[in-house]
Amino acid sequence: MIFSSRNTKSKPALSLNPVREDIPVLVRRSKQAKRLIIRLDDKTGGIKVTIPPKVNLKAAQKFLDDHRDWVISEHEKRPAFRPIADGDTIYYLGKKHQLKFTKQPPRTVNVTNGIIAIGGPAETAPARLLKFLKDQALEALIARSEKHAKTLGLSYNRLSIGDMRSRWGSCSARGTLKYNWRLIMAPTDILDYVAAHEVSHLREMNHSPEFWQTVAACVPDYTLKRKWLTQYGTALMQTPINPHT
Repeated sequence: MIFSSRNTKSKPALSLNPVREDIPVLVRRSKQAKRLIIRLDDKTGGIKVTIPPKVNLKAAQKFLDDHRDWVISEHEKRPAFRPIADGDTIYYLGKKHQLKFTKQPPRTVNVTNGIIAIGGPAETAPARLLKFLKDQALEALIARSEKHAKTLGLSYNRLSIGDMRSRWGSCSARGTLKYNWRLIMAPTDILDYVAAHEVSHLREMNHSPEFWQTVAACVPDYTLKRKWLTQYGTALMQTPINPHT
């Protein structure tokens, strides 16, 4: 049976005090992490703190405070971060679109003739834009994943959307598919290829010749799609859509 869902279980929000008010901190707990990690976050202009399962927030805060000078130093070295704004352009389904913050109700997002119009207050428009893009990505990737799963006679257990730092998708041994929402910025055939790639891992959890044969059964010209991602994927990953403006 094929079904999909969002992660509907609410978890307590994790938060740490920033080392400086203009440097936002994103906190996440990871079962795979072996130690506390601080990384620069080019998408928000802030930092990401990863916490292992058995480390409490008090210890994480001390770790962050101990590295305050390093965080500020690295932050100062980076170009000034500018969140996405009215009049900017982004890619949507592989084509450039101009953003228009209408500053008027209703609080909806509409795409027409190369314009993405975001209704409601301008200060919360980036958050509505982000939700819209994630919703569109989820809908498209469910459709493509189900299509390829049917082609290959496979099934998955769950599908979700994430904001991975450098990966377009993943497939777990338990049959969980996870995709980067930024795929909605790419052309549809690229999104389709990534879905075929991850669904193929349901059969082959490797990148063996057999795996690529499975991918080819869904997307015969997959090598062209891989080249496209190599050439243009980094730019999509770095598009600054910050919901906290």
